[in-house]
This record gives sequence, C-alpha cells and structure tokens, in this order.
Amino acid sequence: MNYLLQASYIVPDLAASRHYIRTARTIGSRLVVRHSANVKRSHCKRCLTISIAEGTEITRFKGTSNSLVRTCKLCGLQRRFPLHKQQRQTDTTMEDVVVGGKSNSDM
Repeated sequence: MNYLLQASYIVPDLAASRHYIRTARTIGSRLVVRHSANVKRSHCKRCLTISIAEGTEITRFKGTSNSLVRTCKLCGLQRRFPLHKQQRQTDTTMEDVVVGGKSNSDM
C-alpha cells in the first residue's frame, strides 16, 4: 500500500495516480489496516486526486475557528482540520508518510 501511495506522487498522469490511490484504499479496507492521518490527508476523499499545496488544492488558515481548510480545486470538497498553536506553522505533507517501514520523524 505504501508503494502505491508513493507511486501516485511520482506518476505525472492524473488518471494513473487516482488508480493507484483507489487500489491502495481497496487493499487497506480488505486487510483492515488503519491509515495514519498523514496518509488520509494526502489525497482528496471524493475525487482521489493527490493533494499538492497550491497545485490541486487551496490551503488556508481560518483564525476565528483555529482550523486549516483544504479545498480541492477539481471537485470543490472542503475539509477542515482543527489546529493547536504549535501546528499552525507546519502542515502535514506526503513527506511525513511512512517510508520503508519507518517514518521520517523516526530517522
């Protein structure tokens, strides 16, 4: 599954990328594997497009509700994530996804 998610970022074709993400989600549901929050946030749930900041999504911070709002440019799905004070400066990206059985934060 990890290989398919990483391949979805490398492949320049959007249709192939969506196919890899759909396949990884199908395998994960069959194996009853829990995905980390970073993996869940790496793609749009509705259209399965990879989330690239300012490429396929719009990311903005709403100060009144202390939340991060991500809007998919292709399907218009808005997702809101609550933030704590230390999380405001950084956001999760595909680089935080587990690579080779270890997360980048463990290295």
